[in-house]
Amino acid sequence: YGVVIDYGAMPLHTSNTVNKIYPDNSSTYSVYTSMSTNWLMTLRGRVGYETVMHWPSLAYFTAGMAMAQLRVNTSFNDNSPLLGRGGSNSSQNQIGWTAGLGVELATYEHVTFDIEYSYIKLPAVKVASNIANSAGGFGVPVNSLNSPSTTTGEFHASLIKLGVNYRFDE
Repeated sequence: YGVVIDYGAMPLHTSNTVNKIYPDNSSTYSVYTSMSTNWLMTLRGRVGYETVMHWPSLAYFTAGMAMAQLRVNTSFNDNSPLLGRGGSNSSQNQIGWTAGLGVELATYEHVTFDIEYSYIKLPAVKVASNIANSAGGFGVPVNSLNSPSTTTGEFHASLIKLGVNYRFDE
């Protein structure tokens, strides 16, 4: 058993664009959403069972806290006569959970190698924005029509980690 803390650079980015036609079939709109992060930190407990095959090894289960800074961006555009436009972004540190399994192999006196699978789930980031008309006409002034919009970015990941460890005991 033990405690593990790790921090790693993890540049991840994903984006999605949805293009739709308004119900009256005269105009289209697009919604663009992206989410990214550059780092991940975990603080986990680890419980295992020691075995001896060709080398001494430890099969273990690990679970605990995961944290990352998530950045979510969203934008809205349409080609209607009043040209709806809007968008926003948010950057938040999110704390969630992680769980996984691994095997650690003892090879040299104080050196071990390990391979680990981890699943990570962080809370969703909600971004509130406003969509407004960027053109006027038909007796409607510019920016007089406003509609709230909310976008949600969710983060979950499956990771495989390879590690080299040095043990200070004995």
